[in-house]
Amino acid sequence: MGIHKISEISDEARRIRWQGQAINVLHSVFVPVVLAGLGAVSPSLWSYSPGITLAAWAVIIVFWAGIWWCARPPADSLFSLSVRLSEEKDRFRELEEREQQIAALARKWNFESISASTLRNMVGQYLADGLNNEDEFLEAIREILSPLYISGAAIFGFNGAEKWSFALYIYSDSRDLLMPIWRERSIGHPGSDKSRTWGRGEGHVGKAFVDGAAIITGDASLKDVKQLALGPALKNKKYDDVYISFASVPVGPIGEAGKRPFGILVATSNSKDRYDKNSGYLLKHYADSIATILALSNLNRDCIINSSPPYSDCVGDSDEENGS
Repeated sequence: MGIHKISEISDEARRIRWQGQAINVLHSVFVPVVLAGLGAVSPSLWSYSPGITLAAWAVIIVFWAGIWWCARPPADSLFSLSVRLSEEKDRFRELEEREQQIAALARKWNFESISASTLRNMVGQYLADGLNNEDEFLEAIREILSPLYISGAAIFGFNGAEKWSFALYIYSDSRDLLMPIWRERSIGHPGSDKSRTWGRGEGHVGKAFVDGAAIITGDASLKDVKQLALGPALKNKKYDDVYISFASVPVGPIGEAGKRPFGILVATSNSKDRYDKNSGYLLKHYADSIATILALSNLNRDCIINSSPPYSDCVGDSDEENGS
């Protein structure tokens, strides 16, 4: 509808512009020629009939004045149409932006719907096949979490130069630490290959674990927020300034309320406001899928975190209680 309105205003503007050009020709060319001719014949015409001469001059002067008067509305109308056209273009741009936002939300909603269904199927298949060692468990984790970074541009809006990262921390009961077991980051990200460990309550990872609730921050460079994100001074890195926005989402618990999570799924970016509540909701889908595997598989989580290959000794019930 907006584009048709703009087209109608443009057509009307062209019509008024043509009308103005026609009036300008009459005013600047036709009338002066007639006046010159009338001035040349006026002495002869006056000797023949003064009344006709005066009437002829009166007609041409009135005609000229009329043309001058008619030339004003097109100018005013063009200005008015220019204002209307500008307003319609602004309105059209707003409509386009809304359509793009709606389309993006629709794509995201569709992706989330597909993701939820796919994740359920994947988790069911992993549990049916059985996870017999850490290699199989880590392979399952990589497959479950891969859409987050492979489709990161569509899901989160990542751009080519952006420095993003994802990490999965699992809590080790024996060490009383959140241990990194998986990580993926963008090309050019300055982070080291070895992720840090976090104690309970340390940094946004440890705080999300203790609270059992997601922590989502759009700008960690803000003074008040920075205090929340920082861990102990010894764990700070020189490249920590790339962690501008982040989402720390608990993995689990599954079942009884009040139990502590199995770990934390973390997403970071150097772009402000990259993650929001909708992002947290989507990440929660993935975190819950991992939690389901951890809760229902026969792998000993603490054994896997603290052991070295091979991991065959880690098959069996976990010694730790989710909530102890």
